[in-house]
Amino acid sequence: MLMPSCSFSEEDAPPILYATGVVASNEPSQGIVKVSGYVERIGAPGGVAGITGDPTFTGRGKTISIAIRGPAIGGGESPPRPATLTYERADGGKPFLRGNLAVRSVTNGLVSRRGWSQVLA
Repeated sequence: MLMPSCSFSEEDAPPILYATGVVASNEPSQGIVKVSGYVERIGAPGGVAGITGDPTFTGRGKTISIAIRGPAIGGGESPPRPATLTYERADGGKPFLRGNLAVRSVTNGLVSRRGWSQVLA
């Protein structure tokens, strides 16, 4: 089963968001985001299509939108693309970050072995 994944990070910082979806499936994509030191679950409708392009994730009291801002940076199979992450809180606050969205062909083995909760620790 092929499970592409994506991550979002600011410039040279570690990723703050990871998500994955199953190819050829309409099952929601699942992921995690690290906010203020806490790791929280998020999801996006549409399987793999839900994490590519300009994905929108939801979770308890939050909506996270990622907007691609330009072409891929560098070469290789899946180079990162400049993007803006907007985190909309339930209270209406909308902080945003500029960084890179990377989409990979196969889920990172680190995620598979250690589990989502330990990836952003």
